Amino acid sequence: MGAAVTAAVTVMTVPGCAFVFNRVEVVEDDSAVDAAFQRVLDSRAPARLGDVITQAGLPFGSWDRMYTFSSMVESDEINDKLGTDAYWTGLPGNSDGSVQVFVNGNEAVGAYYDTVPGHGVLGDDAYATPDSAATPTSEVEIDQVTQQPTTFWYIEIEEFS
Repeated sequence: MGAAVTAAVTVMTVPGCAFVFNRVEVVEDDSAVDAAFQRVLDSRAPARLGDVITQAGLPFGSWDRMYTFSSMVESDEINDKLGTDAYWTGLPGNSDGSVQVFVNGNEAVGAYYDTVPGHGVLGDDAYATPDSAATPTSEVEIDQVTQQPTTFWYIEIEEFS
């Protein structure tokens, strides 16, 4: 099943005035997101982040920045950092993974809960764009059991601040 990310604009009407607020539902990462990043990892070639997100089938349309937050983040913290006024639902509130938030202009347009393996930006004030490179990167570490070198691959996402 593909990831289902929804962002809805809800209009609340009060006689004599109307309030519009952005409702963003954070949904869980699923196999489609992991598979899109795994294809980049398997290719060992950089890919455009916007293309990877599109291949994952995330249905929130146009975005210009992606931010990474701890999964324990609260809605006020997201809104304060991004300058948004969204109503957030589905924030996981636990310590595993992270929340990837996608913004277009000053509006949050989608978010998903990113579990291991995670794919986000690392800096506190950093963000990625659709044109950011998602680059397969390797590190060699000594295996604690065999004492032999082992190569680990992961995706590094180009970030800006």
